[in-house]
Amino acid sequence: MSGRAVAARLALALFVTGAAIGASVIAAEPVQVYQAMINKYPAPALAEVQGREYKFLIDPAQTKPKVEDAFADIWKQVTAAAESRGFKIEEKKKS
Repeated sequence: MSGRAVAARLALALFVTGAAIGASVIAAEPVQVYQAMINKYPAPALAEVQGREYKFLIDPAQTKPKVEDAFADIWKQVTAAAESRGFKIEEKKKS
């Protein structure tokens, strides 16, 4: 064999050996932090969602002057709109 052929075979052997070692090193690497957190705390299935929170802006000029009356009126509108769309509204118990 010529010197070039020997060098080419040696280079190929080193490449294959290096690739095999590299593959075993990659398999032995620790799990990334984000992947460990996903594994530890998986996302809940959609059926497990217990509630949602919605926010909206209110124009004070369009409400009643007294805060209590304005809130009661807005809450009545929100619950009516939610119920008409099939959402269940549960009010927090007053303590």
